[in-house]
Amino acid sequence: MDAPAPVCKGRSVDILRLTDDAFAPRADAIARLRHEAFGMPVEEARRSVPAPAGVARYAADDGGRPLALANLLDHRAWFGGRPVPQAGIGGVTVAAEARGRGLLRPLLSQLLRDARERGAAVSGLFPTAPGIYRGLGYELVTARLTVPVETGELAAIRPVDGLELRRLSGVDLPVLNELQDRWAREQNCVLERSHGAGGLDVELDHGAQCSGAYADGELIGQLTWRRGGGPGPRDGSALSALELVALDRGAATSLLALLGSFSSVAQRVELRIGERDPWRLLLRSVATRVVDREDYMLRVLDVPAAWTGRGVAAGIDATVEFRCIGDPLGMTDGSYRLSAAGGVLDCAVVAAADPDLPTFTPGGLACWYAAAHSCATLRRLGLLSGGDPGQDPVLDALTGERRPDVRDHF
Repeated sequence: MDAPAPVCKGRSVDILRLTDDAFAPRADAIARLRHEAFGMPVEEARRSVPAPAGVARYAADDGGRPLALANLLDHRAWFGGRPVPQAGIGGVTVAAEARGRGLLRPLLSQLLRDARERGAAVSGLFPTAPGIYRGLGYELVTARLTVPVETGELAAIRPVDGLELRRLSGVDLPVLNELQDRWAREQNCVLERSHGAGGLDVELDHGAQCSGAYADGELIGQLTWRRGGGPGPRDGSALSALELVALDRGAATSLLALLGSFSSVAQRVELRIGERDPWRLLLRSVATRVVDREDYMLRVLDVPAAWTGRGVAAGIDATVEFRCIGDPLGMTDGSYRLSAAGGVLDCAVVAAADPDLPTFTPGGLACWYAAAHSCATLRRLGLLSGGDPGQDPVLDALTGERRPDVRDHF
């Protein structure tokens, strides 16, 4: 159902979910918007216009002319060792002439309400302007980095005896996705690839290579990489490591050593990793220089569903009450009781009895849920107030030791 037409700085627009009937007469205009926003050739933009499975497209529309676009993606993301339904937001663009008119708030508000009605408990996105999305209840929780590493340094790493390296391809996607999910269970925010999310298949279709590390016939690590540019050692952009997933040190060192084997023809490799990726510690340089950073933001859409769907350590036995205030969309404001027992979380709305409960802003709630920061840090940032700070370790224990990471851009 289309939303009522909001008034955006003096002019009304319609917020539409672009069904096939609504999409067809706007296809050329949508392709032009995507060309302007993402720089792709117009013909490529036209080919990418039909929404793939699992993607719903929304528009702020002015009499048949789309002024702003956003995609809603059906994802599941790992939190506390369990996959939680997530609304991924991507493809956000506003026509140059319509910027500054406040179109994104009504557009994304309707999209997120629809996502919640369809069962999404949280929402994630890669922002180009974090301030815009903070105004909608999102907060930064992690980032995907690209760091340059000298291949000469990697050449000094010795592969582990007993591991076999094999070249993999698209036919191996099921086992690659299973490996990813085994690793992702120990993180927060990573998409569940067996649910259909992720871009490894696209990378392989566009010329990337994939090498797997096997121990006793079992896949325990994979490196997705691309060789490009010239053959000479001075061509610093000739080698890219798009993804490294490893279940243990042996797999990680063997795959990093594989990159080092290019040292005679490529001076450095650009390695794409998570902000807290532990494999950086295997490098002498610790890869401190960042050549690209893709920040990631999260917000909670449905507090009881998010917590009940999330995992918790089996040894945690606790009950806390907390409040959420200041949600610009009004989705999470209220008081809640959260209980953990036997490795299961239960969360329910409660009447506001104690006015001095721990109180989270929307951004604070996102950071707590993702275990991005301790509650002590959230207090220093003004994202958590009230309650007894002495009980903050209990709140921290409920989210556990898994930390946020991201691998798949959308």
